Amino acid sequence: MARTSPLHWLGVTFLLLAAILLLITTISAPVIGDIAILKVTLANSSDLRHSSVTFGSFGHCVLDVAPARTDQDYCSPRSLGYKPADVMGAVDGKLGFLRWRLFGTVKDHVNKQNKGSHAFYSVGMWTCLAAMVLLFLGMFIVLFTCFGARKEKKSGSGSYGHKTSADSGVGYDGYATPRTTRRTRRNRWF
Repeated sequence: MARTSPLHWLGVTFLLLAAILLLITTISAPVIGDIAILKVTLANSSDLRHSSVTFGSFGHCVLDVAPARTDQDYCSPRSLGYKPADVMGAVDGKLGFLRWRLFGTVKDHVNKQNKGSHAFYSVGMWTCLAAMVLLFLGMFIVLFTCFGARKEKKSGSGSYGHKTSADSGVGYDGYATPRTTRRTRRNRWF
């Protein structure tokens, strides 16, 4: 069995960390209401409440809505495919005419209106970005270490392919090679 380099294991670790970060992005709102891809703080905030809408992978949540004495968080049912612009139009009444499905369009439109609401990318977007960077780095590290080890093994040079003694039965990297014997094929009649 060939030894793998520490650089290869670094690439594998990057891939594992990227999978964990993508899992965090996936369980964003409405599964966990406080983790969001896009968060819009609404203009109707008070000293007790700071109302906001959080958009996640499978839905949205409206957090901290009035009345102040009750906990009025509302999360949509989990579903694939929803329109953040329609949600903001229903909550704030300002984006009803906008039919885009992109988070960036909703963010730009809310921030340009100057009505007190503010939209910004939240934890889910940054974990997704970090996961993409780690996936890119991990993929190239693993790819190059695999191809590099294979090339060294085929060429017979380097630490992976150095043959120590061909006559003594010791092969690549100090591991014993099995004796090759010619096998004859038996015909079986059953």
